[in-house]
Amino acid sequence: MNNNPQLRFGKIATSTKLADRFLTVKVFEPDEDKKELGTLYFLIEITTPWHPATEIGKLIQNSVVSNYFQSGTAKTSEIRFEEALKKTNLALSAAAQKGETSWTNNINAVVAAVNNRHVHIAWTGTPRAFLLRNQSWQSIISSAENNHSANQTFENIITGDLRQEDKLFFTNFEIFRHMSETQLKSFIQNFDPISAIHEIGQYLKNKKVINVNSLAIEMVPFDKSTFQPPPELSQTIYLDQKEDFWLEKAIKKTKPVLAGTKNKLSSNWKSAITKLGPVFRRVTISIGKAVISIGRTGKKSFTNIRKTRREKALNRIKGGQPKEWDNFIEKPKQGSFLKNFISSLGKTFKFLGRQFIYLVTKQRKIAIIILLVILLIWGVNAIRVNLSKPKPNLTKIMLEAEAKKTAGNEQLSTNNQDAARTLFQEALTLLEPALQDPKTKEKAKSLYNEIQTALDQIDNIKRLSKTEPVFNFAAQDSNPQVSEITLLDKNLFAANKQNNKIYKISEVDYSTQDVFQVPADDGQAKIASTFTEEILWLTNSQNLYSLNLNNNQLEKQNLISGSWEQAVHLANYFNNLYLLSPTSNQIYKHTHTASGWSGGKEVIISKNIDIKNSVSLAIDGDIYVIDNKGICLKFTAGKIISDFKLSGLPSYPNSQIEQPVTIITNSNLNSLYILDNKVKRIIEYSKDGNYLGQYVLPSDIGDVKDLTINPITKKAYLLADNYIYQFML
Repeated sequence: MNNNPQLRFGKIATSTKLADRFLTVKVFEPDEDKKELGTLYFLIEITTPWHPATEIGKLIQNSVVSNYFQSGTAKTSEIRFEEALKKTNLALSAAAQKGETSWTNNINAVVAAVNNRHVHIAWTGTPRAFLLRNQSWQSIISSAENNHSANQTFENIITGDLRQEDKLFFTNFEIFRHMSETQLKSFIQNFDPISAIHEIGQYLKNKKVINVNSLAIEMVPFDKSTFQPPPELSQTIYLDQKEDFWLEKAIKKTKPVLAGTKNKLSSNWKSAITKLGPVFRRVTISIGKAVISIGRTGKKSFTNIRKTRREKALNRIKGGQPKEWDNFIEKPKQGSFLKNFISSLGKTFKFLGRQFIYLVTKQRKIAIIILLVILLIWGVNAIRVNLSKPKPNLTKIMLEAEAKKTAGNEQLSTNNQDAARTLFQEALTLLEPALQDPKTKEKAKSLYNEIQTALDQIDNIKRLSKTEPVFNFAAQDSNPQVSEITLLDKNLFAANKQNNKIYKISEVDYSTQDVFQVPADDGQAKIASTFTEEILWLTNSQNLYSLNLNNNQLEKQNLISGSWEQAVHLANYFNNLYLLSPTSNQIYKHTHTASGWSGGKEVIISKNIDIKNSVSLAIDGDIYVIDNKGICLKFTAGKIISDFKLSGLPSYPNSQIEQPVTIITNSNLNSLYILDNKVKRIIEYSKDGNYLGQYVLPSDIGDVKDLTINPITKKAYLLADNYIYQFML
């Protein structure tokens, strides 16, 4: 009797290639003539894109297998194992000398040989190996440095003996990013290897993990070898494959029973036909009669839906009322063909409408059946069309995107930013289908973020994370209507158009300091600007109010002559207030004097200038005006600077300023800042119009309305919906 223990194993693997690494787990059992040499086990991970890492993985497996099982003088399994690894190291060194070196610092592998009770384990990199013995769990290998030469890849070897009921577990390190070592021990301790890997695999599948490979081995005593795991569990669970549905599992469980039943029926087929033939004949006749009966009933129902006038007249003639026929006979019709055609068409639709009404009101069951048939036909056709659509090869897409990312990095290393930018943008476009598929969403998102980060570095893009708002106007008023914020002397100011309240908000703790009220008779507080130690508001009734910060008094301003122009934006420079008036296609300057404000003076003196679509202006001595298409004009002393334009805005995330809200600069700021609501970003330009960078806002921040910047602290305050957010630039 053979009392040698038996080995039982289970594997966690992936059925397809991964885009970012080569990963495999293999078991090699020899032919009968070499069975005494035992079994080889491989777990290999190379964390570079799978090609050409695949060739290195195959080289390791083929070299170890061929050299370990080669014929020759009798050698112990330990000597065979060591010599096989030495030759494998030489083969890897030869590959490195030929230029294939991408794997050298990126390989994590375990190679093991189990012969009878002897076990030999070699490893490199950061795989993990554990031994469960008498309920004691211990790690049996330590991480190996990867910065060695290729001919020293597998230089770490341990040898030992296995005892009955010992369990070995090999895995790559990725598993510990999703479960703890304690959880892992619990699975191995409480289940046989095959059941254990299915429990672990299901746990990883629920977390959508596919980059883990593992191997569980148990030394099963002879007296327990008759125990078998559940028959529906295979030795390998694939993380990237769906589990069978309940029906498929049920079929698998009942398959042996069905097979036996099939054999019995086959052997007794002739006798069954003889006995069941008359029964089938009687059943068929009964079904036929039932179908004929249903047909007659349906015919009767449909033929009685509506009788024509002709049929009614004939029935009455038979009943002794011949005048009915005279009344029915149609007289020759006059008119054109088109008129007759339209009349006939109308009668047809009238008839169909009556039949439809009759079906709905009198024959509801038939109407429902017809409707269900129509819906069924439509649904089947929709499914057919959907199934006929070509499905994208997501694995190929991921590999192509990864390849473009690698190519982009290579272009960056040679300082070819334009080529790198194009490759990165193509990679992001490729990834769109993978981001929509639940199977690849997480991995595609990770790759997308990596590429996006590289692209952001090229174009100096900073992505701002959404934070809690520093102020909420809805907490102060119901249905607030705030469109502008202004910063002066460590305080933020804003007006609620809905009730004309003006809020003074501390920049230190964002508390409400004071609330002021513009009289309703003078119109809604519309637009604002700073002015020395004051905040000015122009109402929609062309009245100007000033809030003096020295005495906290809100006063109506005196205009010496003329009236305040209709304007969409205010700005100040020294002792002057500038009004941007698109309706007048002009900018007006009002100067402050001891007796009030002077009448408006036209600023633009250049001819054929169009600012009718302008939305904002900013002044630092020169005047910058931006329109609703993102076109910016620059004026000096009222004359346009013809060669000024905004340039260099990269194509990603958008090469156009889609919806400019405001432009900001002053004598204390070194740049121009433009707020783009549609793309949710703040774009920074030099004052010569050259692109410097951009700050991308959170996409869910809401309707972006205004921006103000503290030139000293570089804090940016953003008004979005009814909230103020603070970001650092």
